[in-house]
Amino acid sequence: MAEQIPHRPLKPMKVEDDDQLVSGEQNLDADTVGSELETETADASNALTPSLDFISWINDVPENAERTYGKTKVGQWFCLVLIKLIENKSYETRLYMDEDHRNKDWIGPWYQFWEEARYIEKETWTSYKKANDHITARKHKLEQDLIGEKVYMRVRKMPRDCAENPDRYLNLGDHIQSPLVDGWIHHVGIYAGDEKVYHISPHSNGMAEAWAQKLNSCCRTGKVCPDFADTSTTEIRVVVYRIRLRERQAIVNSASSLANLCYRDGDYDLFRKNCQHFASLCACGEEYMTDAPQLWVTGGLVAGIVGLLGFAAYVGNVSAKEQARREEDQARAEQDRANVQDR
Repeated sequence: MAEQIPHRPLKPMKVEDDDQLVSGEQNLDADTVGSELETETADASNALTPSLDFISWINDVPENAERTYGKTKVGQWFCLVLIKLIENKSYETRLYMDEDHRNKDWIGPWYQFWEEARYIEKETWTSYKKANDHITARKHKLEQDLIGEKVYMRVRKMPRDCAENPDRYLNLGDHIQSPLVDGWIHHVGIYAGDEKVYHISPHSNGMAEAWAQKLNSCCRTGKVCPDFADTSTTEIRVVVYRIRLRERQAIVNSASSLANLCYRDGDYDLFRKNCQHFASLCACGEEYMTDAPQLWVTGGLVAGIVGLLGFAAYVGNVSAKEQARREEDQARAEQDRANVQDR
């Protein structure tokens, strides 16, 4: 197995310039944050070549596969691979991204474990030219424009002491979460460095009290522990955007602006306007509930199983009634025959 990428935390950054903050009179919504995608600058990284760790991490392709490296406009390295399956007949292309925290445990929902561990896109082609043209076009798209890219997420579990020492493990702009209700629901926020997190919360004395005061929630700044996590051993996870759509500092700037506006104050909704919608808005420019897919898929599966059991019970009940009716008819017929013979 290839050597895993060692974690190199970014130096915490603070927003000092008030000009970077959105005026309190400005309505910062999904369209406003989303439009920033078009004007963001590249990541602070000045590396001219991908890391050896990333190169060696792509270890599930043949040695003769063609690799094409590039870097997105927000500074994330990627690799497009062209594999010859059958000479002059079949070719395959794959996309690998230099994902954050990939040396940490992946704890995605059960229905996600069929996904490939490393590449996120795969297509087959009938000619080398078509495959190569796809590589060229895909490279250009990733380097020039991330608008319209599909949101690929993967949840990584941080070490047990992360809540106590967040700067040791977390990157600036990480979309972090803490599991609630046995991991079915999560509280989430945006990590801003220096043990600081932006999240939607009433900042009560612990998560239990916070649940009772949820309707008083708004976007606030707090410490990872105890404002975001109850204890120093509370599990912290990172929602990794496999194709990172925004530059790290831009994510924090958006969260800071929303905190200055007391975002969601008086407008909180547990299912439609909660902490998860806030964090995704900052991280990728769209409001959505990150727990929704798991809840929908699992809920649908449970409903399907219950439906099947109910249908089976109904069929079984109908079959039992039909069998009883047949037995009654048979007994009646035998009684009729016996009566005829007696006469």
